[in-house]
Amino acid sequence: MIRAIFYKEWIKLRWPVILLGFLAIAMLINVWLSVMWDIKFREAHIYWVMVITNKQLFYHSLMFFPVIAGVLVAFFQFVPEVHQNRLKLSLRLPLTDRLIILSMTSFGFLSLVGLFLFLLIGFVLLSSFYFPGEILTDIFWTILPWFLGGFCAYFLSTTIIIEPTWTRRIILVPIAYGLIHTFFLAMNAFGSNAYSYRKSLLFFILITIFASFTVYYAVHRYQKGVE
Repeated sequence: MIRAIFYKEWIKLRWPVILLGFLAIAMLINVWLSVMWDIKFREAHIYWVMVITNKQLFYHSLMFFPVIAGVLVAFFQFVPEVHQNRLKLSLRLPLTDRLIILSMTSFGFLSLVGLFLFLLIGFVLLSSFYFPGEILTDIFWTILPWFLGGFCAYFLSTTIIIEPTWTRRIILVPIAYGLIHTFFLAMNAFGSNAYSYRKSLLFFILITIFASFTVYYAVHRYQKGVE
């Protein structure tokens, strides 16, 4: 039964995930060309000073890809379910409601994991041509919360979509925005704060876990037909 649920989710998400994969490739190419241009016209040693000493985020264009991916995966996965009342049928399968929703959100989550790993591996491979391992480590700690923000955006978007009342949806939107925005607060002041995310990782993980549990509350309200 769970395998059938995974197959159904794959049918819905295969093209959105593939298109997001192409978007990730385009963004990686953009970063690569930008680095090549800066090294060529600013000279390598000057560019290194900017990246290492000034901590310039030459990869800032990747910042919001995880959030965009999380929102779009939730949209294509659950809007058809809710709009066409297919979620009610899914919840009548011979499985517990929690297991059904866990299976559906697990597939969406794993789809995002695949996308983010693809982006991360591609970015590390390209960056390794120009920067040493120490810089790559700092980059990893900087972008890891962005990926967590993408997962958080997925769960909160799913909660908003499944929530049966428009009043609560409207209330949830600014709350979700505020929670997701916390993953990017340090970007308001690049400087020395750019690589200090590692001190807040536990906080970001807890927010993401909390966001995942809100889905079950929305499903409970949806199933009960709360108005």
